[in-house]
Amino acid sequence: MRTRAIDALRGFALAGILPVNAFLLSGAHRRGHLGDGGLWADWLPALLVTTVLEMKFYLLFSFVFGYSFALTLPRGHAPARHVRRLVALFALGAVHAVVLFPGDILTTYAVLGVVLILVRSVSARTLLWVAGGLLVLFVGVLLAIGLWSLALGPWTAADIAAVEAGERALAGRYQQGPAQTILENARMSGVYVVGGLLAAPDILFAMLCGLVAGRRGLAEQVARQPALQRRAVLTGLAGGLPLALFAAVCTHGPLGREWIYVGKAANAVSAPLLAAAYAAGLFLLWRSVRGKRLCEALAVTGRLSLTHYLTQSLVMASLFTGLGLGLYGRWSGAAVLGLCVALYAAQVWISVLSCGRVPERPVRGPAEWLVSLVGGSRGVRRDGPGALRP
Repeated sequence: MRTRAIDALRGFALAGILPVNAFLLSGAHRRGHLGDGGLWADWLPALLVTTVLEMKFYLLFSFVFGYSFALTLPRGHAPARHVRRLVALFALGAVHAVVLFPGDILTTYAVLGVVLILVRSVSARTLLWVAGGLLVLFVGVLLAIGLWSLALGPWTAADIAAVEAGERALAGRYQQGPAQTILENARMSGVYVVGGLLAAPDILFAMLCGLVAGRRGLAEQVARQPALQRRAVLTGLAGGLPLALFAAVCTHGPLGREWIYVGKAANAVSAPLLAAAYAAGLFLLWRSVRGKRLCEALAVTGRLSLTHYLTQSLVMASLFTGLGLGLYGRWSGAAVLGLCVALYAAQVWISVLSCGRVPERPVRGPAEWLVSLVGGSRGVRRDGPGALRP
């Protein structure tokens, strides 16, 4: 069950990443503050995404990425093929960022994947200490920025008006043709690079934890302990949800916009707790007949996660930018969430069809095939460095 469980976690994480990215690609995140009006259609969906999804699912994905490295690159093995795959992943991510979505995460994963190769022989104890230090650093930086923002005082009407003017200008640029969209993506990629550098300690924290867990076969052990799974769900929800809800209130109101980074710090603390709760809940779900069917479908989806991730960006960019219909900023958060549910359901259905009646059948999509081709793989690997599925 071990590799299927990891694939299912990867597919599950993809479901949570989609709405977060979709809110960015559609511009719905810019309409989600309580002061902007639109309580039911914009504020509540934004509150839900920040509370339940934001930071939690990319952390879960990063954990799985590190776990997969432990399965496919044991200590002492030659890393040449993995390096080639990481180079391919970086190149794919760079194209993705400029053409479809400047918030691309593949380039960050590729760079941090090199770090995993370099530390593959380091002891588990040392890796966990470093991981803990990275999390503390990440939270500390966010909190410091947040306290500085609070010290500056509440946003003035002029501050809010300036931000809104910038958002209208951005929407106008994304509602123009393909050339303008690509230029805007290239410009915005620089902004996201800064954000990626800020988030890198948090992502590497999860990857290192996954690396240690993969060495010890933690997924297989946890899968046999339902009592441990239930404790993890209850503990994670009890500790994480209040912090995540506080983060959402800081980000979207009624607290003022000067609270945003304090909220991000709270969210960074809540994310590992909730990610662990979600993973344990998935293992519990696997124990029921209907739940097992769903988890098997998620596992197939997870084996195609790189192709699905890029497809999600393609669909959203075609709808909301000048590459297609140019509807940026025109859909409510509720409508974007509905679209995400429909799109992900279609992706799961397509994934299940691709393997026929055999959930364990090895499958890969075009993006997985391309990365494997560059890496020199002769066969289909279900758990190859994440398979470099993002």
